[in-house]
Amino acid sequence: MEQRFGKESRESVKFLMENGLVKIHERNIKPFMPSGSDYVDPPVGNIIATDLGKVEIKRWNTKCALSQKERWKERFIGALATLAIWALQELAKFLL
Repeated sequence: MEQRFGKESRESVKFLMENGLVKIHERNIKPFMPSGSDYVDPPVGNIIATDLGKVEIKRWNTKCALSQKERWKERFIGALATLAIWALQELAKFLL
């Protein structure tokens, strides 16, 4: 994991585990599921989100989601910034 995400990932995973947001998958529960269930166990040893972690992710996504008005405001500011950059480029071409 360090090779893919860097050394900071170890501290992040440690923090998440201490707060009960993720855990290491230790046992498969597929044998205890009803027949015909489409449940698939992750490989043993993988890091998985706990129920509390899944709730926290949903809460964070809801909190950070922009309202419709905020989305249009962001789009408008982006369009103005793009227009300003284009105008500066054209001005620079004209002066040079």
